[in-house]
Amino acid sequence: MKLNRTLLISRRPLLAATLALLATSSAYADYPSTVVNDGPLAYYRLSELPPQDVATNSGSGGTALNGIHSSDVQHWATGALVGNGNKAAGYNGASTGTTVPYSASVNPQGPFTVELWVKPNSIPNSAGTPCPISSAQFSGNRSGWQIRERDTGYQFVLYNHAGSGTAANVLGGGTPSTTSWTHLVGVYDGTTAYLYVNGALASSSSAPGFVANDNSGGAGPLTVGFRSSLDNAFDGAVDEAAVYTSVLSASQILAHYQNGTSASPGTPYNTLVLTANPIVYLRLDETGRDVDPAYNRGSLGSLGDGIHHVGVIHAVPGALAGSTNTAVTYQGIDQQSDDGGSPTTVDYNPALNPSGSFSVEAWLLPTIEGLGNAQCPMVNRFIDANGNRFGWDFFQRTSGEGWNFRMFNNGTGSSGTKAYDITGGSYTVGAWCHLVAVYNAPAHSATLYLNGVQVAQQTTPDGSYFPNTVSPLAIGSFPDITSGNGYENPFIGSIDEFALYSSALTATQVLNHYNNGLNASRSTPYETLVASDGAVEYLRMDEPTHNLATNSGTLGTAAVGIYSHTGDAVAGPRPPAYAGFSANNVARNFDGISSYVELSNPDGLNFYGQITVEAWIQPAASQNGEAYIIAHGGNNDFTAEDALRIENGTYQVLSYDGNGHDTGFSVPSADLGTAGWVHLAGTYDGGNWNLYRNGVLVSSNADFTGQLPVANANWAIGARGRWKTFMDTLDRQFKGGIDEPAIYNYALAPGNIQAHYFMGKYGTTNPPPNFLSQPVSRTEYAGGAVVFNAGAEGGSPLSYQWKRNGAPISGATDSTLGLINVQPGDAANYSVTVSNPVGTTNSAAATLTVLTPNAYGAIVMADQPVAYYPLNETSGTVARDLAGIYDGTYQSNPTLGTPGATAYTGSSVAFDGSSQYVLIGNPDGLNFTGLITMEAWIKPSASDGNRNILEHGYNLSPFQEVVLRIQDGNYQVNSWDGTDHIINVPMSAGDLNNWVHLVGTYDGVNWNLYRNGALIGSQAYDTGAILVNGGWGIGAGTHAGDQRFFPGNIDEVALYNHALSADRVQTHYLTGIYGLASLTVTRSGNTTVLNWPAGILQQADLVTGPYTDVAGAISPYTAPAGPAKKFYRLRF
Repeated sequence: MKLNRTLLISRRPLLAATLALLATSSAYADYPSTVVNDGPLAYYRLSELPPQDVATNSGSGGTALNGIHSSDVQHWATGALVGNGNKAAGYNGASTGTTVPYSASVNPQGPFTVELWVKPNSIPNSAGTPCPISSAQFSGNRSGWQIRERDTGYQFVLYNHAGSGTAANVLGGGTPSTTSWTHLVGVYDGTTAYLYVNGALASSSSAPGFVANDNSGGAGPLTVGFRSSLDNAFDGAVDEAAVYTSVLSASQILAHYQNGTSASPGTPYNTLVLTANPIVYLRLDETGRDVDPAYNRGSLGSLGDGIHHVGVIHAVPGALAGSTNTAVTYQGIDQQSDDGGSPTTVDYNPALNPSGSFSVEAWLLPTIEGLGNAQCPMVNRFIDANGNRFGWDFFQRTSGEGWNFRMFNNGTGSSGTKAYDITGGSYTVGAWCHLVAVYNAPAHSATLYLNGVQVAQQTTPDGSYFPNTVSPLAIGSFPDITSGNGYENPFIGSIDEFALYSSALTATQVLNHYNNGLNASRSTPYETLVASDGAVEYLRMDEPTHNLATNSGTLGTAAVGIYSHTGDAVAGPRPPAYAGFSANNVARNFDGISSYVELSNPDGLNFYGQITVEAWIQPAASQNGEAYIIAHGGNNDFTAEDALRIENGTYQVLSYDGNGHDTGFSVPSADLGTAGWVHLAGTYDGGNWNLYRNGVLVSSNADFTGQLPVANANWAIGARGRWKTFMDTLDRQFKGGIDEPAIYNYALAPGNIQAHYFMGKYGTTNPPPNFLSQPVSRTEYAGGAVVFNAGAEGGSPLSYQWKRNGAPISGATDSTLGLINVQPGDAANYSVTVSNPVGTTNSAAATLTVLTPNAYGAIVMADQPVAYYPLNETSGTVARDLAGIYDGTYQSNPTLGTPGATAYTGSSVAFDGSSQYVLIGNPDGLNFTGLITMEAWIKPSASDGNRNILEHGYNLSPFQEVVLRIQDGNYQVNSWDGTDHIINVPMSAGDLNNWVHLVGTYDGVNWNLYRNGALIGSQAYDTGAILVNGGWGIGAGTHAGDQRFFPGNIDEVALYNHALSADRVQTHYLTGIYGLASLTVTRSGNTTVLNWPAGILQQADLVTGPYTDVAGAISPYTAPAGPAKKFYRLRF
């Protein structure tokens, strides 16, 4: 059959950005101004540069020897010093450390001492050498020293600059403790190395040839948490690290240890250390960038320091008249619920929980009326598993009732858990009030004061008061540590000047405090008055805003964000690749674990209907199953949620109210794990959810439900928004970079979204054409089909003109050029020119090479397969489709270029049966129903289990599969939609490890199975090929986790969207075995001679037959002479 050559011009634009722009020129200077012009409610540049996380050096070396904490150091771990609340630093045993730049002054050749406290989380195995501190050069000849943890003790190692040789290796102290702090000191006196553990000499050794760290390899800093080479990381906490350029005596070392373990040291520990003049002294007590500290000015000192949790708002006007001192504001995730606070907490300390007299004082400004859920402004309470309560709490009742103060009795009362329960003091919503509760233990009284006046008192307790013994002190809501519900009963409003006293304030003192607070011309500072009256805990609440993510949208400060564990800023989209941004533009990297940006739940971001959410993202290769880019909730009862996210490999924009309202688009593999940035935008326009990738609409879905308000969950960037319970829990975290997230309360038009992308990418809203993908050279068999694609974007309208060897092709004016039935004369260079009103660009030329198929290939091509994979490549990763456009990709490096099935088929590919196959994908042209032929030459090396030769799928939801395979010693062809439509025939003896031609067809009535050209099975079914939502594979399927790999060789795979007849199947087999048959006839005089390479000669008197075998005929054959006509043919 002769195929006519036809030119196809596709009308399906590929990646061409041709939407009309609303902005007709570059009216704005850059990407940020373009976004701001469109009026987002919230727009976060994420451009704030966090300060370096500095480990302050208190030693004589000064700030030049400050250290830098890596981004994942845990700050404010409980410290080593028993009598001091100084904090420590925690290290994770993987990547965390603190680095002090190399200095020769820290590394004397003579005597030195190194000192620190350690508390490991784990004990290493016998080969492990985690290092809590070192100053050494580990590259080449080692010099310097390190202290490392071993399974049998701690080891002080000194190097001698001879490879990895040591001058001393001092081990002692016994198995490290993981439950208590250990004091370690290493001393070198110029000849001998000593190791002291917990104040006592554990071991010593001479150290001949010791060489101080010389930084010869340029990698010899002083490090804490890992070695100087930034490896052998320590898992645990480190505190009070010091290096001295002198020898500490045994008595000094013991004094340091005894001081650190004393509950009441006569001299502060740090004073003792500084007296010995360390050159480096790292207290490791920094709050770090991610801890929002609440500093205690009371007598308890830093032991009473607290933490403001994410969501606390700083720097609001304070309560004190005439003072610039600020306060904090607390907010609830759900103001109508008893859950979801963002408090300030102070770790439990007995000094804050006296069993005797105490007083609690604060200034409060409630912004909502007291509700039935009872807001809790201050609490120091614990509830045990039996429901017994300890400690005290405050609740805000209605403004007419006032404030409720309760003290608890551990269930010892006659009528409940409350020893005292007093309420009084009406308040005004929106106004500051001064609130004080006093417990006078000797008088057995609890008294409540509001604005300096006693408003309630109880003098007969019900049972005895029992102080809290476990829970932290909390301000702004209370911690429900028994049920695990996070922080409950949030107070809505501001709090200032919180103080707790271990004495009963008198009525006069209370009144003096109140009057002082109102007096703008006070002679005694308010804080002096509080301190002089003996406050143990005094939180002024005046800390500055911490880790602020500025909102450049119209809501301004009403919708600011707070960075949480987002670490260092990273390079965002920048020129030249992203011309609309500044050269120093930064973004934030999200670790997929603990980092996000908290946006709270401002009223202005709670709305119905239309919405746009957009961001530039740089997603990591590996994501959580659900990875939220921008999200509102979902809430804890899953009744409301809004999100732009990646879910199981799909970009998605959605709202959820028990039913999903969304649209999605599969994430291109090129988007993941690369240095490029993707502009992603989702909208709801009143009738459709729409998703845009790089300015192009990639998915749309009609829906009546758009954006939903979420009353009881927050907005967030990089994670699911915090919901009303489990407030410290993160969920659905994104991993990778995010920049420029924005939220609008209307749907941006397609042109505006495209303008945003163009401005970011090209620095203009109307760029000239730019190629996203170039046409790719192709090699095809004659008779095959070719498609050249060119992806371009630019200002509209884009126009295309394809060219052949530089000459325009008539009618070829789209982004795709298709040729079918290509012939040698079509071999040429093809290119495309793309133009728009502001420019023109030319693609690279793609070369079309047209091959003449071999004998077997010619037969296959004549039957017009939709895809044909000869599998004759000898290198590379592409399995070429020589009939069309559906190239496959070799997976896991199967062996190419192995001997083929016959002399007429070319080489084959060997598959290992465990991981190797060809992935074809699921293009529309290979996803068809009804008639089908699947064909291959196979040489199986095993026949057990399922061994797929050619499979489409499979899927389980819904059930979908089309397959040609070996199953448990049987040849099988099947389509499966929950019901098998199957032919199953035992393999012939001897087929294993030998070549077999196998074909399965569905002809509209029957499924048929052929082996070596002969029909071996047939059965009627009403179902043929089915649509499958999954890829095609050669040598395996594509169902993750159950691909059913084929062991052995495969050759000449072809797929047809029609059924080959039995004769054509036989012809394919015979051609593979014998090649193209030829019968030549020569005549000399009256003699006729016939020659043929194979087959049985037949003759007939008529061309239409009947034909009969010529008995005994062997090539060459001399036909008998005679007057009658004879017709000859070959039978195989």
